[in-house]
Amino acid sequence: AFQKILDDLKGSVRREIESNKAEAEARLSALQAQISPHFIHNVLYSISIASKEGRSSDVQAMCKQLSDMLRYTVNSNAHMVELKEEIKCIANYLALQKQYYEDFLQYDIAVEEAAGDIRIPRLSVLPFVENAIQHAFEGKKPPYRIEVYAKITEEGWTIEIRDNGKGFSKGKIKEIMDRLAEDDLGVEIEAK
Repeated sequence: AFQKILDDLKGSVRREIESNKAEAEARLSALQAQISPHFIHNVLYSISIASKEGRSSDVQAMCKQLSDMLRYTVNSNAHMVELKEEIKCIANYLALQKQYYEDFLQYDIAVEEAAGDIRIPRLSVLPFVENAIQHAFEGKKPPYRIEVYAKITEEGWTIEIRDNGKGFSKGKIKEIMDRLAEDDLGVEIEAK
């Protein structure tokens, strides 16, 4: 009986190790999908140009912004973060994009102080900003504008990402709203 318990325990430990390994591999794959090689290429190209032009303060700033952004992105220990941490990553991302797009890109970030303490899933807002850069301005003439706002409301809190891109067609908006209406996620959200 003791040997059977020991064998079962060994099997359980082995399954747990395999499960943790699979989870780590899934996290790595997700991380690789989040960091766009195109973005990294553009940032490194911008750093190279700034270096050639002797703009050492820009080179230092871009290296620090990229380093901070990558550190935040790969921090697998923190599943939930304060909004102000996500906003710092977004500010770094937009500052790096501004170096690449120069005067073609303008952005504004405004977060109420109390809203900065809201806890959100890490990397839940940044993809919307990335999406705006990647897709909103197709076929649009510069300047491109992105605005990120967060505030506390009577109902809870709001995060808005706006751009001056082409936008969605009314049909696409209706399709999205219909899908949201029919999807019952079974989640109750308490306003705080």
